[in-house]
Amino acid sequence: MSEQKLKSDIDTIAAVIDTLDVGEASKIRAVILYGSYGRGEGAFYEENGKTYAYNDYDLLLVVSKHLESSTFDHLKGELKRKLSIKWVDLSQATVRNLQAFPPTIYSYDLKYGSTMIRGDENVLENIPVSFPEEITLKDVEILYFTRLYTFMGSLPRTGFTRKLEGEDARFFRYQMAKAVFAVIDSLLVVSGQYHPSYRERLRRISGKNAELDELGAWAMEQKLHPGGAGIEPEEIENLYVSTLKLFMETMFDGLSRLYQTSVKSTDDIKKAVMSMNGGIRMKLKGMIKRNSYQRHFRMLKLNLAQSYLAEAFFQDGKLREASLEKASELLEQVVPGSNLNADDWHGLRMKTAELRTDQP
Repeated sequence: MSEQKLKSDIDTIAAVIDTLDVGEASKIRAVILYGSYGRGEGAFYEENGKTYAYNDYDLLLVVSKHLESSTFDHLKGELKRKLSIKWVDLSQATVRNLQAFPPTIYSYDLKYGSTMIRGDENVLENIPVSFPEEITLKDVEILYFTRLYTFMGSLPRTGFTRKLEGEDARFFRYQMAKAVFAVIDSLLVVSGQYHPSYRERLRRISGKNAELDELGAWAMEQKLHPGGAGIEPEEIENLYVSTLKLFMETMFDGLSRLYQTSVKSTDDIKKAVMSMNGGIRMKLKGMIKRNSYQRHFRMLKLNLAQSYLAEAFFQDGKLREASLEKASELLEQVVPGSNLNADDWHGLRMKTAELRTDQP
């Protein structure tokens, strides 16, 4: 059923593109579905006899010249309406843009893990990355800060005290699965063995860590078929604890390699990140509009707040108090006057998740 659903949606995407006027349509050299659905590993679930795509569709238009903003916005709206999904991530890029893509997980996945809906079959060859060894350790930092959200926003405020059911259970499991794959991705980037396919990534780390093998097999199933069956508080906490522990240990090791210094705490990360950002602070001020500069450091503060909260989860006593206080101070800088309770881990977690979701 999932294959039929994906094929039907791809046909719908092509049909919507066909509604563009001739002038705008002539700018499009290729229409590409990337991300998990592009490589045939997207999440689907059944409900009331119907099959639904669980995630967003990621679409890239390779264009000779960027579409008019009115055309682009209309196209995005029509795709969302006709596909009946929560969100369509639609972007556009010229060949020159593709040629400037840095060697990242994103560009590697785009080049080697996408479905060409229509257009120039060779256009993605313009992306310069060719081997997984070219992906830099900077992607470990991106994975760390991005996937911390899975621990901040995956649970309601009741946390580990209430059974999750339906969409709440599905969302929690799916977020934990994303965190598990972030662990796997980090390990593969560090070893120069990254691969676009989830299944191949699992194969490449198999046999090295029994706990990760077990979590990886579970995450693969959730990635493909996110389950909405009820999950009891004890199971919620056990999954959360084991995933977060493995996540923090793996990421701190990868970040140590990136920063070329021992990373054992969020304070270490903050010192390294602020040092690196200090070097570009004046450049950002001089080259980027003020609001862009502010967004950059707003996001940095949110990232660090998340890290302190994740670390605090395993701490107690004075160490926990200090981490929560640091997270609270960072959040207050992002939203002055929030009057946050530095003793309320769940409250700070929920506020951080809210701010991450509301990022402009």
